[in-house]
Amino acid sequence: MIDRLRIRHFKSIRELDMDCSKVNVFIGEPNTGKSNILESLGLASWMAVSDKSNLHEFIRFRTLQNLFFDDEVDTDVQIDIGNINIVVSFKDNNFTIKLIKTHSPTSEIILDYHGKKKNHMGNHDQRIKNIIDFIRFFRFSRLFEKKEELSDHLMPPDGGNIVPLILSNRYYKSFISDILKRYGFYLVLKPQDGRMEFQKNIDGIIYSYPFELLSDTLQRMIFFTLAMDSSKDSTLIFEEPESHAFPYYTKYLGEKIGRDPTNQYFIATHNPYLLNSII
Repeated sequence: MIDRLRIRHFKSIRELDMDCSKVNVFIGEPNTGKSNILESLGLASWMAVSDKSNLHEFIRFRTLQNLFFDDEVDTDVQIDIGNINIVVSFKDNNFTIKLIKTHSPTSEIILDYHGKKKNHMGNHDQRIKNIIDFIRFFRFSRLFEKKEELSDHLMPPDGGNIVPLILSNRYYKSFISDILKRYGFYLVLKPQDGRMEFQKNIDGIIYSYPFELLSDTLQRMIFFTLAMDSSKDSTLIFEEPESHAFPYYTKYLGEKIGRDPTNQYFIATHNPYLLNSII
């Protein structure tokens, strides 16, 4: 669990020091820096999966210069997560992201101006993953037809392994099936195609639909529930998980977050109903 977060010179944040609790909720008006706090942790989350993910999926920017406060690259970005230090710097026309932890070798990722990774990390990728994989930044995506490899947890940022994860776990299949049954639908799994569908039976005729046609509320509930249930002793970062959700499901997500016995949360929201449900 992260007990202290220190951010310097990252995007709109000049300086931030905060003591962290089990559930950390940022609520307030738009354009006040909530998302940038989450994205500072998103940078850490990306480092653990940089061999298979694009930084743009975790952080909003046009060029890497946008990661620096007021675009001023003469001062390094510093993100201290407990005893883990991340430093973003610009030198020799390249951007370097360093991961520093006490009693561990320093690892670094070199990127070009547009955020494309330039160095092959090899063993460094696994070293970074071992240090920082517990930080998991999630951003909902409607696309369910993904074919990433099986893992024991939903992969940041958009659950690219959601289908193999569901196929591998009886509880997840039962959970989704129970949700669909409330609306007269049935879950259809196509392991060889790496796809999920839902179907309905009308007068003995079976109608099948792509999973991405399921309502946004239900897709989000499934996505965030799997992110929580498949992670243990992790730090999960959610931005507006209740967005487009019916109030009942906002309450469900809030209560599930509040009762989670092992995971830590960093959440940005505009919805006081979610906050009340967490409390």
